[in-house]
Amino acid sequence: MLTLILLGVWSEAGHRIIANDGGGPRAFVEAFPGVRYTVVRVYEGAVLGLPLHAARLGVSEERVLRAVRRVGGDLVAIVSDEENDLLCAKSWASSSPLRMRKPMRVGLREGRRLAPDVKNTSWAISRRRYEDNSTDETILCWKGEMLEGLVSNVCAVFDATTIVSPKDGVLEGVGLAMALDAARTLGLRVERRSLRCEEVFSAAAAAKAAATTTELFLTNANFLVAPVAEIHENPREDGGPPS
Repeated sequence: MLTLILLGVWSEAGHRIIANDGGGPRAFVEAFPGVRYTVVRVYEGAVLGLPLHAARLGVSEERVLRAVRRVGGDLVAIVSDEENDLLCAKSWASSSPLRMRKPMRVGLREGRRLAPDVKNTSWAISRRRYEDNSTDETILCWKGEMLEGLVSNVCAVFDATTIVSPKDGVLEGVGLAMALDAARTLGLRVERRSLRCEEVFSAAAAAKAAATTTELFLTNANFLVAPVAEIHENPREDGGPPS
């Protein structure tokens, strides 16, 4: 038990602790198939988006804090079973400092997740079919609409005044909630609605011609906000959502 804690793995139920294989967050959550999980970002001792992480796991905020404090670190993955038991937590030093990430190259792929209302470890496995090593992130599209990234939410900025982010068919990310709250505080208009690919491309072309602004950015709990610099369309031919 002590050795595992020193390695950064902790469990409320001691008999369910697994050995630390030294892998990253993804390898860790894949060791617990079919359960809920969340990845927590810690900054100056505070858990960013704590109430949202607790709700995602179905546990109290105090239990999340206890797990984070036990393993330390600024990036903590926590998994929870159907009985709301925290199975395990593990920490890493984040590779993404808490500042604006460099512009990202993204690819568009046809697909969607079947259960976007729950952050489930099964998605960490099934999303592999959409990954592309030539880009930083993949945005899933379905029937002409942008949905979400594999590990992020999508936001479009129109005329530097309005932020649009898809609501249906996506996981409500903790980073997204924080970013939209900040946008509202700054007086920007926020719309949660469908976001068609053609709408984004047309608005970008029109903005370029009129010297106005249309932007796309991604959010997640780790890097918080990342601007999109390039979009590469690479639809799948096999179609259909992953299991």
